[in-house]
Amino acid sequence: MRKGWQTEVWAEHVACLSGDNIRRNDMPFLTNNMQATSVGWYAKVQPHNIGVNARIGYVVDGQNVGQSTSYTVGLLYQINFKK
Repeated sequence: MRKGWQTEVWAEHVACLSGDNIRRNDMPFLTNNMQATSVGWYAKVQPHNIGVNARIGYVVDGQNVGQSTSYTVGLLYQINFKK
């Protein structure tokens, strides 16, 4: 982490507490038991009040979750309330 930019590599695991499996001819439903392990990279550049962040994630393992890649880009604006 630096003054104007930040970068990190991350890993996360998400899991439901209970639920049922998706059967062969069923659609995904809110009560399905889903688990996923993802890895990725995050970066943020914010030299002054405005900045940009980006995140890339990849699902490496999971139950009732498709293997996929996600991309996220955001715009940051910092408000100074001390004025």
